[in-house]
Amino acid sequence: MITYADFKQEHGGVNYRQYWGFIQTVDELVPADTVKVYYPANLYSDDGRLTLTLFTEKDIWILEKQKDDLNITVHKNYQVESFSRKIQSRNRCGGSALNVSLRSGASLQFDSKADAPNEDWVETFTGFIDDIFDLIVKAP
Repeated sequence: MITYADFKQEHGGVNYRQYWGFIQTVDELVPADTVKVYYPANLYSDDGRLTLTLFTEKDIWILEKQKDDLNITVHKNYQVESFSRKIQSRNRCGGSALNVSLRSGASLQFDSKADAPNEDWVETFTGFIDDIFDLIVKAP
């Protein structure tokens, strides 16, 4: 699995100019060493959009890059009320979805088939969902 530090290093460099400024801003807001799990929805989209969800010890950061805009949502001291998971086949290539409801009333959806850049990435995005699932299942 690609760690957040590896993701940040790769996509924060000159090879990915469309993400460079975004990653630099995210790094100023959320230090990489505090990120437990991440999910990069819409990575490599044609229009340069990216929704990066970061889970830290106590907070969930949702950072959405759309053209030149950055929208930030933070769920401070989040508490999971409930979650549901759908595994679309026995192998990881079939995809996975996870819906998380927070006590605050907010809802988060992760879908490896919808969020991956193409079919080749579905298994990787299923791994990201596995990491989120493991984090919330083990949360007190």
